[in-house]
Amino acid sequence: MADSSLIISIVGVGGTLAGGALTGWINSRSQKRTEAAREREQIRQVEAEGRSRMHSIQVEHQTWLRERRESAYLAFLHAAHTARDDLRNLAQIIATDSSAPNAVAGASQAARNAMMHLISTHAPVQISGPFGVAEAADAYVSAITAYWGYVDQMVPRRESRALTEGEEDQMRLRVGSANRSATEAEKQFASEAQKSLGSITIA
Repeated sequence: MADSSLIISIVGVGGTLAGGALTGWINSRSQKRTEAAREREQIRQVEAEGRSRMHSIQVEHQTWLRERRESAYLAFLHAAHTARDDLRNLAQIIATDSSAPNAVAGASQAARNAMMHLISTHAPVQISGPFGVAEAADAYVSAITAYWGYVDQMVPRRESRALTEGEEDQMRLRVGSANRSATEAEKQFASEAQKSLGSITIA
């Protein structure tokens, strides 16, 4: 009977020890799973924060690029309009028989200044791009420069009052053709500029 009690006691102690070991093992496994889940969550948070920062950088860059291009395009168009207005004014003065030499000289200088300003606004457009816009801007400047050349070459003739009626007619034809070419070049530039700005998505 004593042996039986001892055996029962030993079995009870063994069962308790085994139960404690099993509980400890289960708790250890649970703790490891909890820590692993916590690490995975931390990794997901770090990755999400990284994606968010990258998105913010991309949005900031796209916003900067759009604003830079838009500013360059608008400045260029404004300078082109001013140059064409001044050239048109110069052509009208040259075509007027009663134009005083100082009026011709003043209009010629205004046109020259406008052309220099146009050239200065051309460079930022070339730098800002893209290629299609830069190419269209080159064509627009070339058209206005040709316009200027046709008018400017008549300035000395008008100032010396040596401009003949035939030369006036020829100038009008060339200026008209150059002005139409400039208008077509402007349309092409505006179209390319709109496509460029429309291609920049900010979201």
